[in-house]
Amino acid sequence: MGATVFPAPPQLPVYTTTLIGRDAQAALIAAQLQAPATRALTLVGASGTGKTRLSLQIAEMLRDSFPTGAYFVALAPVHDARLVLVEIAQALGLQEDGGTPLLDTLATTIGDHAVLLILDNFEQVQAAHSDLTALLARTANLKLLITSQVPLGMAGETACAVPALDIPAAALPAAALLEYSAIALFVDRIRAVQPEFSLTAENIPAVIEICRRVKGLPLAIELIAAHSDVLLPQDLLILLRNHLAIGSATTPPQRDQVLWPVLDWCYSKLAPAEQALFVQLGVFAGGWTHESAQQICAAQAGPEIDISAGLRVLVGGHLVQEESLPGQGLRYIMLDAIHEYTLLRLQQLRERDALLQRHSAHYVELAAAAEEGLKGAAQGEWLTRLRSEHHNIRQALEWLLAHGSPDAMLLSSRIWQFWYMAGYLSEGRRWLEQALTTSPDHSAFLHGKTLNALGILAWAQGDYPAAEALYLQTLAVHRGNSDQLRCAQTLNNLGIVTFSQGKYAAAASHYRAALAIFRDLDNLKGVAAVLDNLGLVLGEQGELAQAHAVQTESLAIRRQLGNPGDIATSLNNLGELAMELEDLAEARTLIDESLLLHQQINDRVGLAYALHNHARLLWSERQRRAAFRALIEALEIRAEVADLRGVAISLARGGYLLLECGSAAAAAQLLACAGALRAQIGAALVPTARAEYDAALERLRALLGADFAAAWAAGQQLPIPVAITMVREHTPDVDLNI
Repeated sequence: MGATVFPAPPQLPVYTTTLIGRDAQAALIAAQLQAPATRALTLVGASGTGKTRLSLQIAEMLRDSFPTGAYFVALAPVHDARLVLVEIAQALGLQEDGGTPLLDTLATTIGDHAVLLILDNFEQVQAAHSDLTALLARTANLKLLITSQVPLGMAGETACAVPALDIPAAALPAAALLEYSAIALFVDRIRAVQPEFSLTAENIPAVIEICRRVKGLPLAIELIAAHSDVLLPQDLLILLRNHLAIGSATTPPQRDQVLWPVLDWCYSKLAPAEQALFVQLGVFAGGWTHESAQQICAAQAGPEIDISAGLRVLVGGHLVQEESLPGQGLRYIMLDAIHEYTLLRLQQLRERDALLQRHSAHYVELAAAAEEGLKGAAQGEWLTRLRSEHHNIRQALEWLLAHGSPDAMLLSSRIWQFWYMAGYLSEGRRWLEQALTTSPDHSAFLHGKTLNALGILAWAQGDYPAAEALYLQTLAVHRGNSDQLRCAQTLNNLGIVTFSQGKYAAAASHYRAALAIFRDLDNLKGVAAVLDNLGLVLGEQGELAQAHAVQTESLAIRRQLGNPGDIATSLNNLGELAMELEDLAEARTLIDESLLLHQQINDRVGLAYALHNHARLLWSERQRRAAFRALIEALEIRAEVADLRGVAISLARGGYLLLECGSAAAAAQLLACAGALRAQIGAALVPTARAEYDAALERLRALLGADFAAAWAAGQQLPIPVAITMVREHTPDVDLNI
């Protein structure tokens, strides 16, 4: 069995500042984590102790020990324990696999790989520790580095306290003082504001007392130093004593009796407009962009605020961090303790609801732009952007649902493509279902659109009965509203669902009903789409001449309309049909043009279908290695976009190729894996594929004899990534004259 292939180890988050004085502690914890008996190590400490940055420092130290990768999972914005495995899967580049439990997908994918998961801010999702225990039990070399304000209490956990920085008991010479981490941090940070600062006999007692007053809390030390301006440590100490004596203007958690007054002092040092901006930024979950801050906070913070200048002040004062992640550009985040402080201040403001409404409205509009963007050439950029904004989208949905707003339905029905493409299928269905039940004040159009989105996600998970029921509801809504166009679109979707189940007569009936409406409406785009789908049904039923006629008509209409994605789809389907008719020259012309168009518009789903047919064509042309490469690329894309029916089709093709190359055991495993996947999603083997499938099984039984049953059983348990690796590892080194 091949090994699972992971994506390249990702870049860990890069923050504005890093802690100093923690090298020795980081080295000790790193050594402890490397011990064979240690599987889960939790860094336990109060807010502001630097747990996150310490975990990143440890991860960097251990990069060579985890060649598969160290993966950072930010859980501070997550409050639903059910989403912890979802966030882990996303960090690893995995997606929901139809009806397969996500725990199974993670366990089989990680397998015996040496993987480090950094789970940051786990305290609010404690209920998920049982999932972590199960994941560790089913993997050999996975290790967890967790940050939390309290231990998890899970079996096998090693809890490691993250103490405050060390402080000298008495005044010492400057060189000796810098050996103490609290003093070293204070000096480092104050020099960013006062470059000429140095420890002197006059200021040493004040510096020591400042660090002692804040109990060596790294975040408090950083904030005081960053807001020192030109103040001497002696003056800073007087101000700090006053603020600590007064206490906090907010209501701090018991654990933050030191940090909260320090934050109050930092807040008081800001100009009024900057104060307003700082608090308003607490509305974001999981970070924000400059654009989002401009649109949501500018009006609330006051017309005099310059968002760019305000963010620079907040970053310079360590109240906001800049975060740079691959492909996402510059984003801004708050450390968890500071974010909690802004939320408490936000609750005291009368304009809180107005701000949350602006936040939700912003993400409703962002979803509208994403709905179009995910269909075009910028699809990849939109997917990356929406992944980084997913916590904000969740928060917007929660607020809209809590207020019974129909915009919950609008947002969820606009963003479903992201959930579909990024693999948040179960979560997406939950949001859509909640929107349907809690947003009574909606239009028939919006109701139908939401049902349609829910039907697509159900179909993507292989839940065909649910999808069919949802589309029947959608059809009833549109018929009740006399919306003929959307009736036709829904009938087409019903055709797709029944086609996926091998119900060809029902699919053809739905397609023909949709076609009649589209023709009556003179809707050429709809006519072309249904003709293309009807051609697929006719082809599967063996009516090749009729299939060729309707798909040729579809291509002619699509060329007239000029949409490159639609043209590429028709070309690909006609190319597949040409192969069935054994016209390889025509197939080559059609598939080459289809590939080119799909690549030009960056249509990943369509490209995968074209690559699959290209692999079949290359094999027929005796270009064996090229056929394998095309098939592997098709499989990787289909797995990436969670096209499980497509994965099953391409795995079966891989089995046929391996059989021709003489790898009978591997071929049997791939065909078994494809069969298990079809059974999982309820997709029947199409009649036109039955003869090739039966012939392959007969050959495999003859070649393997008594070993066939074992190979078949192993294949039925084969995870998709491992199956793809198996195809890759059996690619011929040279072309074979078979």
